[in-house]
Amino acid sequence: MIDALAVERDNISLYRLDVIGSLTTEPAYAKAMREKIAASNLASCIFLHGPLNEEPLQQKLKQAHVLVVPSSYEGFGIVYLEGMGFGLPAIGTTAGAAGEIIEDGKTGYLIAPNDSATLAARLAGLSADRGLLTRLSLNALQRYRVQPTWEQTAKNIREFLLHAITNHCPPVRASGRCERSDRV
Repeated sequence: MIDALAVERDNISLYRLDVIGSLTTEPAYAKAMREKIAASNLASCIFLHGPLNEEPLQQKLKQAHVLVVPSSYEGFGIVYLEGMGFGLPAIGTTAGAAGEIIEDGKTGYLIAPNDSATLAARLAGLSADRGLLTRLSLNALQRYRVQPTWEQTAKNIREFLLHAITNHCPPVRASGRCERSDRV
């Protein structure tokens, strides 16, 4: 992200990057990022906040225009959904599960990991075309609204398991395993 903002140096006054997350989990990495920000002369637009609890985090999301999480891998990507709940188009990478949440060009963008030039181009495009930003924002909010809640997901899993047990599994033997007579 820092490299993408460095590419946009001529328009840097258009950007504000709020980095939220632990600054102590990997202190050497946090130190390297601080040094990179200083060396790139981007301290006026990049702010490291550390972890934020619910209310301050919600305030940051309400103030944002885009959620950018260009991580090298995301296992599920709940952070993208959380941002979409605030109408934020999401930019994530093609590595991991971001593609299960982000629909490229509709609810945000998917870029290759470490592709600062494409990230800079996507940010510049959204900055220049507020109509596009609005469309992606509305699509992101709609995507969030159709995502099942944790309660709905747990209920669906429970119903699936109950159906599987009652309709497909004969009585359990003393071993505790479901024994099927139709096994190959």
